[in-house]
Amino acid sequence: MIARKRAVTYFGHPDASSVEISLLTRDHVEREIEEAMKCGDRESGLQVVVGTKGSGKTELRRRIGASHEGLVLMLDADHAYLSIDASANHESSGRLKTAVSLILLREFAERVSRDGASGAATALRKALTASTKVLENVPNAVSVKAGGVSVSLKELLSRSAGEVVQVAVDELLAKVTKALQGQKGLILIDDVEDVFPGIQENPLFFEGIARSLRDINDAGKGHLHALVFVKAGLWRSWFENQREYDKVKHNIGFIEWNSESLVRLISRRIATRHDLNNDLSDETLWAKEFLWTGSFAEFSNGITRYSVNGPRDTIDLCNRAAHSAGDGLITQAHFDASIGAYSKEKLYGLNGDFADNFDGVAIFVQRVLRQAPARMTAGALAERVDELAKVAPEAERDSYASEQWFRDSTRERLALLLFEIGVVGYTQNGAHVYSIESPNLSLAEFRAQHDLNVHPAFCAELGVQA
Repeated sequence: MIARKRAVTYFGHPDASSVEISLLTRDHVEREIEEAMKCGDRESGLQVVVGTKGSGKTELRRRIGASHEGLVLMLDADHAYLSIDASANHESSGRLKTAVSLILLREFAERVSRDGASGAATALRKALTASTKVLENVPNAVSVKAGGVSVSLKELLSRSAGEVVQVAVDELLAKVTKALQGQKGLILIDDVEDVFPGIQENPLFFEGIARSLRDINDAGKGHLHALVFVKAGLWRSWFENQREYDKVKHNIGFIEWNSESLVRLISRRIATRHDLNNDLSDETLWAKEFLWTGSFAEFSNGITRYSVNGPRDTIDLCNRAAHSAGDGLITQAHFDASIGAYSKEKLYGLNGDFADNFDGVAIFVQRVLRQAPARMTAGALAERVDELAKVAPEAERDSYASEQWFRDSTRERLALLLFEIGVVGYTQNGAHVYSIESPNLSLAEFRAQHDLNVHPAFCAELGVQA
C-alpha cells in the first residue's frame, strides 16, 4: 500500500490545465470522438468539440497540440492574442466567418513563422505581407502597431470591404497551404470566452467561428487543421439562436462519458501509482486502493453515478474519499462521509459553470427541487417550476427572477434546462440518462419522459432521497 499521507489530489488534479502533459498522456482514456476529429493525417472530420466543464476538453486539446508534429497556433486564456470584441451584433455570419478566417490565418502565419529560418517560415511571412497589401485597399482596415500589423474586424465587416476581404482570404489560404507542403499546421482554440471577449452576449458570433473553421479545414485538407473546444452552455445558446447551423452541424462532436470509461480512468491512475500494467482488469487495479462488499460493478457504478460532467467529478470524489481514508483502503463509508460537501460544491458550482448564460441558476435549482420527490414526470417537474419559481411571491426576490433566460422561458423550457445543465435525468431501458450522454434532447422528447430523477450529485444538498 502506497502511503497517501492524506493527500488531497491522490488520484490526480481534477483540472487538466494544471497537469504536466506527460502525465495527461500516460493516464489518458481515449474517447470515441477522438477517432472522428480532423487532425493528424485526416483530411476531414469533426472541428467543433463541445463538452461540459470538467468533461476533458482542455485535456484533449493539450494532448492534440503536444502530439502534433508541425506548426501550432494555440489560442486560449493564456494566449489570447486577438483583439476582437465579439459582443457586437453582426448581420451575417457569412461575412463574419470570412473576416474571422482572415484574422486566424494571419495570426497563424505571423506567430508560427516568427524568428523562423525554414522555407515554410519564410513562405508564411511572404504570405502575410501579401495579405497586408491586399487589405490596404480597405480604408482603416490595417494599422501598424508596436510588434506588428493589426487589422480591424469592424472595417473588415463593412459591406464595401466584402470583395476585398474574400480575395485576401482566398489568396492567404492558398499561400499558407502551399507553404505547409511537407509539414502540417494546427490552429487550436480553447477558452473561447477569453479569446473572443463578449461572445457570451452574442452566441451567434460562434456560428461565424464554426463556419470559418470549416472553410480553413476544407482548403487545408491534410496540411492545415483548425479545431475549437467550447463549453456546452455557449454551444446551447448558439444552437437556440442559430441561422446557418445546418451548414456546420456535421462538423460538431460532443465529449461523452459513461460509467465504464470513468472506472477505467481511475484504474489508470491506480496503475500509475503502483507501477502496474494498464492492461490489468479494472477490478484488479481498484482492489489496490478500495475495499468493497458485494460485486465490483455495484460498488464502482455507485461511485461514478455521482459524476455530473465526467472525469473531473469522479477524480474529485475519489480524492475526497482517499483523504478521508488516510492510508487505509477506501471503503463506501469514506465516500458516504464525502458526499455532503461534494454535493454542496456541485450545486453552487452550477453558477461557475453556467452563469455566463443562466445567471442565478443555482438558486433557481434550489427553489424548484428543494425537498422534491426522487422521481417525477416531465409534466410534474414543469408544474414545480411554475408553482415554486414563476408564481410563488417569495420567488420574485430571487436573483434569477429578473434574468431574461428565466423571464422569457416557459415552464416546460425551464424544466428542460434542468436536464441540460445536468441536474435531472431520464430513465431509458432501466438506466438513468443525463445531458452528458444525450446533449441534443429536444423539448418534445423531454415532455414525453415519465420517469425523471434528480442527479445523485445534488440530492444530499437539496434534501432529495436519492
